[in-house]
Amino acid sequence: MSTYFPPADHLTFQLQPSADADADDKHHNTKMPVIKCVSKRFVFDGSSIAALKAKAATAVSARRRPSSTPSNSDDVNAPLVQHVLTQAVNLHRTIIQPPFTEKYSIGNLVSFFVAKLTVHDHEEDKTELQDLVNYLREGNKEFREIKAKRFQGHHPCQAFFQSSKDAGNLILRKDVVNLLICSSWCNFGFYDVDFG
Repeated sequence: MSTYFPPADHLTFQLQPSADADADDKHHNTKMPVIKCVSKRFVFDGSSIAALKAKAATAVSARRRPSSTPSNSDDVNAPLVQHVLTQAVNLHRTIIQPPFTEKYSIGNLVSFFVAKLTVHDHEEDKTELQDLVNYLREGNKEFREIKAKRFQGHHPCQAFFQSSKDAGNLILRKDVVNLLICSSWCNFGFYDVDFG
């Protein structure tokens, strides 16, 4: 996959003001700094993921936290979290109802959820792996139970724009030190393309 989609060294993006924003909001949004990003690709083999999963599950059960077995994404991303992490979510099969299938759509329809760890959280407590897994699971649960409903209405495009606005507001918060944007391509699959 990395042969077809090699990681870029530097990416920049800037969130644009919405068309219906008032003059003050537009001025504020256009002043948002361009953010320099570093893109990296990490590949974890099955045994590494299994070891992380066992460690996280043991720690979670020892603390008697209400959580099911952590997913591969939870286990791999949790050690990376220092302050804020966004995790991509595949909307095709699990969020949109009725689900889109490859028969009727192409490409990946994704959004993201946020796992937040503020400066206060980081300074007050020694954050451990099970805490980070919980942040990820709570963010995922909130997205699936509350925010995903935005995409099921009559205005899914507005839901995407709102997600971008939420991301911009998150970036501007003073208690957020780092923002990590992660995705997992597990089980996304490949399309068979016949160019004739």
